[in-house]
Amino acid sequence: MNPFVVNGLPALGLVTFGSVPLATNAGEWLERRVPSTPLLRRHADRIAVAGAKAVWSNTLSTRSAGSGS
Repeated sequence: MNPFVVNGLPALGLVTFGSVPLATNAGEWLERRVPSTPLLRRHADRIAVAGAKAVWSNTLSTRSAGSGS
């Protein structure tokens, strides 16, 4: 039994998946409390795009892993 695998999923993946909402909430909290600048807005926009890509990528990889391909 591999201690790094939980229910067939790598433990690091589970930790990473669980930390995303925490990091998102922390970033949104900070964004509300600091003055808005063009650099901050650009960073927030890039993070939003990266997050959407990560969700799409995870969805595709989960479906392909589950299909037995």
